Amino acid sequence: MTSERRRLGELALESLRRKKQEIDAEMKRLQSLLKGSRSVRTEQERPFAKKKVSSLTPSERTRRSRRMKEYWKNWRKRNQETE
Repeated sequence: MTSERRRLGELALESLRRKKQEIDAEMKRLQSLLKGSRSVRTEQERPFAKKKVSSLTPSERTRRSRRMKEYWKNWRKRNQETE
């Protein structure tokens, strides 16, 4: 009879530990929500968040893109010559 009680106690304890882990995980999730963690919050939950706005106009971005493509093309050409 005592071994049965002991086994029941162990099972109850195991169940409580599992529930505690679930509760701890839920508490962490809620705490990060309250702190405003970006990994948990979505855009819908942050309606007044500032959107990232580029300081470059579309034509400036195009010019910069062309310059960088030319730069990397020349860089690759120089590095292939040295190898």
